[in-house]
Amino acid sequence: MGRTVSVSHVPTPVDDICFSLHEDRKGPVKLFDTALLYEKSRRAPLGFHMMLHLSGIRHRRFNYEAGYSEEDYRRAAQEASFAIVFDKEETQGLALQELMAADVPLFVEKHDPPSIPYFGKECGMVFDRDTIVDNFIAFRRRLKRRAFEPASWVRRNLGLYHGTVAWVRHMCDVVTSERNGADT
Repeated sequence: MGRTVSVSHVPTPVDDICFSLHEDRKGPVKLFDTALLYEKSRRAPLGFHMMLHLSGIRHRRFNYEAGYSEEDYRRAAQEASFAIVFDKEETQGLALQELMAADVPLFVEKHDPPSIPYFGKECGMVFDRDTIVDNFIAFRRRLKRRAFEPASWVRRNLGLYHGTVAWVRHMCDVVTSERNGADT
């Protein structure tokens, strides 16, 4: 009888083709006009919504626990200039990977362990609640300079091709170690 093989450390590939909503974001920059606010197990601080409003930033709120439709989420990702993430306990981060695949830079609340398991500096910035305003100003500056390229990062690290190759390599390692173990 077969045995259970752990693949929890192998990144779950994200459909980088399906969520590649922005074929080319090099066109006119949608600066600070629309944000996707993603909340899971954490809520945005009370004053944060007001700060967005006073800054002229429209935002669409998605709450993981309350649920949302995939189509609404995909449409919001297509319209968003960036996303703000309040999340303490992310597992694989598929919803966030989908945003990055759609080339939406993320402004993510920092936690230990990380609230987003797969994330590079090209994907956005992390922040502490204590310094949220200063970090948000810095994030907006970098966004204006187009310093983030999350879709490129996803294609290189989490796309379907990369995920499939990582999974096959892992399974080959498992088979090889079983064979070596059986020989001893």
